[in-house]
Amino acid sequence: MPPYILAIDIGTTSTKALAVTADGKVLASQTKTYPTYYPQTGHSEQNPNEILDAVKDCLAKSKADCVEHQLLGLSFSAAMHSLMAVDLKGHPLTPLIIWSDMRSAEQANDLVSRGVGYKIYEATGTAIHPMSPLCKLMWLKKHQPDLIKDAYKFLSIKDYILHHFTGEWITDYSIASASGLFNIKSLQWNEDSMKEAGIKADQLPTPIPTTQIVTSITEDVRNQLYLPFGLKIIPGANDGCLANLGTNAVHPGELSVTIGTSGAVRMIVESPKADAEQRIFNYILSKDRVVVGGATNNGAILLQWFEKTFGTQNGSQSIYEEAEKACRKDSTSDSLIFLPYILGERAPIYDPLARGVFFGLSIKHTRQHMLRSLIEGICFSLLSIAHSVKEAVGDYNVIIASGGFIHSPGWIQLLSDVFGKEVRVVAQDDASAIGAARLGFEALGLKENFFEKKVNEVVYHPDFKIHGMYQKKFEIFLSLYRNLKQDFYNLSKLEKTDSE
Repeated sequence: MPPYILAIDIGTTSTKALAVTADGKVLASQTKTYPTYYPQTGHSEQNPNEILDAVKDCLAKSKADCVEHQLLGLSFSAAMHSLMAVDLKGHPLTPLIIWSDMRSAEQANDLVSRGVGYKIYEATGTAIHPMSPLCKLMWLKKHQPDLIKDAYKFLSIKDYILHHFTGEWITDYSIASASGLFNIKSLQWNEDSMKEAGIKADQLPTPIPTTQIVTSITEDVRNQLYLPFGLKIIPGANDGCLANLGTNAVHPGELSVTIGTSGAVRMIVESPKADAEQRIFNYILSKDRVVVGGATNNGAILLQWFEKTFGTQNGSQSIYEEAEKACRKDSTSDSLIFLPYILGERAPIYDPLARGVFFGLSIKHTRQHMLRSLIEGICFSLLSIAHSVKEAVGDYNVIIASGGFIHSPGWIQLLSDVFGKEVRVVAQDDASAIGAARLGFEALGLKENFFEKKVNEVVYHPDFKIHGMYQKKFEIFLSLYRNLKQDFYNLSKLEKTDSE
């Protein structure tokens, strides 16, 4: 029986474990969800021990499904931008503050207004935004100064899991390069960032390459999960980088577009590419592979918001089935446009105060029109990120799609029409976990042939007549934000007044 790697993807809503062989075959899969808590406006938190339990549960069940196969190692993927504090024994001192937490908007604005933001961005590759662990630390420095002084370490969720499994205080270059604290040129913690955060380098874990093998396993974990002595642990990378690897979007001219809860646009290049307007990120995948791109806060979570706010439509089993029908509706004569910034926005505008807007709403518009314009708005947002990536690293000729939206053919076709590009889809929505497995086999020096055969690849081609209409709508989309930016700021002041 072929040996396998257990790839563990620690996501925002769930953890997934895949048992994967060197040829890409998935032997077993397990998923466990956990909640996000919103203790007050702008705060998004999770319980790190609930996530740790999910990791252990998924690992144990996947391993139990593969008793006839040899386990070679564990390789990890995780969502970016999380932050928590721990004591000397590794016990949490805070909840896990996740990427969607916007409490540090004031600190992000402060970095930009003082002119130090670009210097930090150029060194770290991470845009200045409340998502950044750097800004989260600055918020803690202001509101919980004793914690900044007394915490033994500040970690991401993956760092916390790796410490529990190995006993070591480590982080991979990929997670570190999404923190705003890590110099992607020197591969060390960035002095200017630490000064702003009020911390020292010894309060952060040791950065290591994404493929560096760790063989120490804590006795508690080994006994609890029946792991063999000498089992190899590969730290892996962040989920965005690994989505590119998992879909094989690693060649020149290939643009990866992922839409899940949030969304992202990425390309792989050989070295970091700074953007004078600070619209794109630079995250390290491995030696000579840097992932350049941008992320949106507002992906499929908008569909969940729409369903929660406006209810369900008779005849549709889910909001996703209804969305599929809306995507297939001819909209060449429809003028409704949606700004999708209900959670503020990251790339390319990095404005936590931006808000959602239906523009052009008239008596003729129905629920279906609104739902379609919502999906178009998500695609327009991704297109604006793609323009920023193109300006930084060059053009692309094909889109490689991943994420939950690949189960909606109408949405994929709509994306192709909006971009005016061919879209390729591999029937695999576990791209980050597959990427973690692939990186694990690379680290072990074993030949992996995941993509020697293009299995189940589906190609979508744009309708250029519809694309021409979308180009005109996209120009209006861009101008809407420019014209409303100051009003979003003014509106935020009213919100503060109402809450006082």
